[in-house]
Amino acid sequence: MHRVIDGTPAHHLHEIIFVDNDSDFGDLNGELDEYVQNKKYKCEGLIGGRMIGAAHGLRELLMFLECNCEVNVIRLQPLLAVIQEDQQTMACLVIIISVDALTNGSLSSMIQEGFSWGTHFKRDLVPISEL
Repeated sequence: MHRVIDGTPAHHLHEIIFVDNDSDFGDLNGELDEYVQNKKYKCEGLIGGRMIGAAHGLRELLMFLECNCEVNVIRLQPLLAVIQEDQQTMACLVIIISVDALTNGSLSSMIQEGFSWGTHFKRDLVPISEL
């Protein structure tokens, strides 16, 4: 949380919406209580958590960061520059997960989440054999 505040120029930051998506880090709960306004007791998944955050956003431009994202100085400006060139653009960080890393476990299916071009959210179960 503090890395976002410290690493973002004040004129680019209007608010931070922190969504605790049913975390199980009990030792952090007390420390995060002052920030958490949107506590969910059921995990909504990556996209579901973002939808909850977006519903609370007050500005035209939203940036989503996961808890494992590293926030460094000058992280936001390159993303904003792309959007400023074309306001129809969506700048997105890409999450890459290796299928090889998943096949070593006992998973029988994965959840695939995403948005259609009409911005409708969709969630499907995909058998590991199809990945």
